Amino acid sequence: MAVVGPNYQFIYNDVGSNGSLSDGGVFQNCSLFEALENGLLPNNGVIVGDDALPLKTYNMKPYPGRNLAYDEKIYNYRLSRARRISENGFGILINQFQVFEKPIACNVTTVVKIVFTACALHNWLTKISISINRRYRIVYMSYLRPRHVTRIAAMRLGCSGRSPAEIVGSNPTGGMDICLL
Repeated sequence: MAVVGPNYQFIYNDVGSNGSLSDGGVFQNCSLFEALENGLLPNNGVIVGDDALPLKTYNMKPYPGRNLAYDEKIYNYRLSRARRISENGFGILINQFQVFEKPIACNVTTVVKIVFTACALHNWLTKISISINRRYRIVYMSYLRPRHVTRIAAMRLGCSGRSPAEIVGSNPTGGMDICLL
């Protein structure tokens, strides 16, 4: 169970529940449920959940059924668009860390550590990926040189046949560019 923020960063993780439990059961047994029940969110603050979660004042969930009124269909559509942030956050996490593409052959405590570590690294990588523009994808990282921003990679989208040296270019801080394409 996780809460994903608007920048695809994991705000809350609860890992280690039995896979046979329902999403609603996992939610009611996690620390987030108790915090939400005690007023964790500011006034009018909500989380977007699926229909497995209980209907609460802080949880937006879709209208059930097929024969819905027009306004209910619009609400469900917009709610599903909001839920895409969470789905995309998990997709990015899986794409960044291939360990999640198949079952992890470790004991449960190791798997919990792997998931928490991957989420922390994902949040860090999301935070340092500053700029994506329509013609160029530029990833900046500031950890290589403390008071400078080092350019890691620049790639013109849609261009093929260029070598990594042509794509990366020179680094104004004197460090070495690393192509992460």
